Amino acid sequence: MALNSVTATVNLKKRGSTTALIVIYTVLALFSICMGFFDIATDRRVFGILFLIAAVIFIILLLMKGNTVFGTSLKIKGNTVYLKKWDNSFLPYSSDSGLLSDLKPAKTTIVSVEADDIETMLVGTKEFIKRNMTESGKRFLKALYPFEHSSKKSKQAMVSGLDMFYVETKDGDCAFMCIHDYSVKNVVSIMNEIYNINPEVSIKVNNREYKRYIQKLQNVTE
Repeated sequence: MALNSVTATVNLKKRGSTTALIVIYTVLALFSICMGFFDIATDRRVFGILFLIAAVIFIILLLMKGNTVFGTSLKIKGNTVYLKKWDNSFLPYSSDSGLLSDLKPAKTTIVSVEADDIETMLVGTKEFIKRNMTESGKRFLKALYPFEHSSKKSKQAMVSGLDMFYVETKDGDCAFMCIHDYSVKNVVSIMNEIYNINPEVSIKVNNREYKRYIQKLQNVTE
């Protein structure tokens, strides 16, 4: 018997626009590479080097865009919830404060949680999660620290407005990931699957779109 499987990823509109940008960056990178080697071969080395530098920048940009949209996912298969997330949990690039940290794509990692072990599910911003989590959320606070105390104000601002998926388990642990721009309907379908497996789970959301979909669940706390 096949196990029920639901996967949530970045919504189709965002995926489409990002794919278009990736195609543009790819064309520009290939053009820059060709022009770079051509200029070097015709003794215009300065222009050739500049074209090759541009090619590297376009390649980094397309990798970053791809990692932003296609790098992560939230999935439930059978009784297990899989959080495929960036290793810093929130942003598709490095969390350090280095000069070029925004150009370093974050690696991805997969965390799995059994649905019947989940006590609490939260969807919302980091401040909403902070207000509603218990002492089980220590790892969440630790993961947030580099962003909240970053010397780059842009990172502090970006992480503040992100939608996040957060769960606490019966053993006092937690798991979490960024689900900003995800398909709301698919995320709610996963939450519904978890609820069907574990009706005792407590659910709280603070996003209007999620509230609209999730009202069908019986024990949602508004």
